[in-house]
Amino acid sequence: MNNFPSPFSSVYLGPIQWYSKILLQDELLIDQHEHYLKQTWRNRTRITNPNARIQDLAIPVHAPNHTKMCDVKINYSESWQRQHWQSIRSAYGNSPFFNFYADYFSPFYESKQWENLLEYNIELLKLTLRLLKIQKTIILSDEFISATENQEDYRSLISPKVSLEKDPAFIPKRYLQVFEERHGFVSNLSIIDLLCCVGPAAKDFLL
Repeated sequence: MNNFPSPFSSVYLGPIQWYSKILLQDELLIDQHEHYLKQTWRNRTRITNPNARIQDLAIPVHAPNHTKMCDVKINYSESWQRQHWQSIRSAYGNSPFFNFYADYFSPFYESKQWENLLEYNIELLKLTLRLLKIQKTIILSDEFISATENQEDYRSLISPKVSLEKDPAFIPKRYLQVFEERHGFVSNLSIIDLLCCVGPAAKDFLL
């Protein structure tokens, strides 16, 4: 374990790589003062579906240039919640554990009570940690965290724009996926893919 936590970005149902890294930390430090970046895991998650090998689900947001993560507002003018939940149900409705977890996740797609993206992500994070039986203290930064040479900076490393080859410490491990016979195994999908496919064994898989 590191004595000082490395900074993480807030993510929307983050990828397996992100969750594997938090297990290395005593505390989970989320940088809420970093600038929001488009086309990252901050507002998107990746699943697979019957027709496409990968499908990205993105939360629409109000985020002018240089907006801090803590100030990013969710855009509810689009019916993204219904679309995301339909896609998740289509992807995992026949998975071994979807029915076990569905009632936990569905409220996040039925209510508009979350104004900020950060708040929404944090509440989903707390849920997934509880389902994974991972106990971590979540700390929100008081200010922007500058990168240092002595720490891993997962904010830039864990991104759909960065190849997994840039992170040799993360070696994707195969598990049985819903559409594997059709698309082949797809690594580093959303944590919801892992939960729905392997259920309570998800934590052991991450370890």
